[in-house]
Amino acid sequence: MGHFYNALLFEGLCALVKIGQNGRNNGQTLEDVLRSQSYNRRPYVRLGYLYPHWKPSPAQTFYRIGTPLADEMAFEYVPDENHVSPMYALGVIVINPDRLKKRQKTDPEALAADIQNKGVYQIRGFLLPHSSVDGDPLVLPIDWAEKVPLTSAQEILQKLRFPY
Repeated sequence: MGHFYNALLFEGLCALVKIGQNGRNNGQTLEDVLRSQSYNRRPYVRLGYLYPHWKPSPAQTFYRIGTPLADEMAFEYVPDENHVSPMYALGVIVINPDRLKKRQKTDPEALAADIQNKGVYQIRGFLLPHSSVDGDPLVLPIDWAEKVPLTSAQEILQKLRFPY
């Protein structure tokens, strides 16, 4: 894929989230706040509006089993969750250490097969203020996922910095 993924810097994300938070605090409707923004800025402004107390954290490195599905025409990842909520439209699921440990205990063979067949990828991004239906963290990617030479759940757990 080679193209630069997402030029949104931390300061830019914070500024757009703040626009949404301020609009909500000033009694504006979500539609009014979004109407004043360009199309590509709306998802981030919406985050601020819907999560008025969220303070984004700087980008971090996360891990996942399997590469995210990419829309190569749009040069971005397809969201892992496709629900009615517009917030899932930004999210790529990353590993939740607690769920990984549970799966390691309950179904170690299937987990090992997934790691071997799909591979482990690291991805940089911003942690979103909501999670998948299963409780897995969602991130807004700022770069393409890169395959890493991790071959077991134990190796993955050693790499994770949790809580995020």
